[in-house]
Amino acid sequence: MSIPADSDFIAAAYETVLGRRADLGGMAFQLEALAGGRERGELLLDLAAAPEGRQRDAADAIRAALRAHRLGSFLAASGSVIDRAHLAESARVDQVWPLLWIDAAREAIPGVLADAADADAFAASIAAGVPPQDAVATAWKAFIATRSLPGRIIGRLRLRFAWHRTWGRVHSCFRDNVAFYASVGQLLDGPGDRA
Repeated sequence: MSIPADSDFIAAAYETVLGRRADLGGMAFQLEALAGGRERGELLLDLAAAPEGRQRDAADAIRAALRAHRLGSFLAASGSVIDRAHLAESARVDQVWPLLWIDAAREAIPGVLADAADADAFAASIAAGVPPQDAVATAWKAFIATRSLPGRIIGRLRLRFAWHRTWGRVHSCFRDNVAFYASVGQLLDGPGDRA
């Protein structure tokens, strides 16, 4: 599953948080901000904190959308956004880290860890202390083995020659997920609980 385009995310964020379509100026501003490295989770929090968002109680709108996974598909490939946010905020690293690595691997390598048993085995290996880079490589090799002969050949070539770039994408997705879930955790606590 691939992550939808920034413009699709911004449109969904405006509709969910502000209850309206993004105007051209707002769309252009947010696209430029995301292209400059701004996190999607930060964009949601900023919209909720804006005067227009506070008027609508945008925090409740975001919570409802996340619970319904309306925005979840724009932010993570799988799993429960709410559960990961709570785990990330409660610092239950042993539980949340494997889940975030699974999400990152699924985002960066389409088709990998699609099977629940494979995902469970991957999570167990991360929890047991296997370095994430090794666990992702093993998962990718297992996925390649399930492909047809041409798919296996292409997969092995990609693994051999594009591993560093792919690992960079996985690691980048992981960092983005950590930042997003921490932001959502703050949002779910509500404005009164923030420092």
